[in-house]
Amino acid sequence: TAEGYDVDEFNKVGELKAIRNAVDNGTVDGIYDKVWYNRLVMSAGAGSITDVQKAKAYWRKRGVTVNTLADMDKVTKYMEKKYGKSAKMNK
Repeated sequence: TAEGYDVDEFNKVGELKAIRNAVDNGTVDGIYDKVWYNRLVMSAGAGSITDVQKAKAYWRKRGVTVNTLADMDKVTKYMEKKYGKSAKMNK
C-alpha cells in the first residue's frame, strides 16, 4: 500500500478491505493475525493443501504449531489471549 504495508500475500477482496479499514482506523496491529485466523478456519473446511500449508506456516512463525484440526484450538487461544475473546473473528 502507499502507507508501506505488505499486502502481496492477500488477494481476496474481503481481506484487502479489512486491511484497508484497519489502516484507515489505525488498528492495523492485529489485522494480519485476524485475517490469517479466518484463513485457517476456512482452509481447514474447504481449502486446498496449499492454503492449509500457508496458514500453518504463518502460525508457526508466531510460535503456534498446527498439525491437526484439534490444533486449531491453540490458534483460537492465541487470538483470545492477544486480542480478547471476541477479537479472533472480527476483521
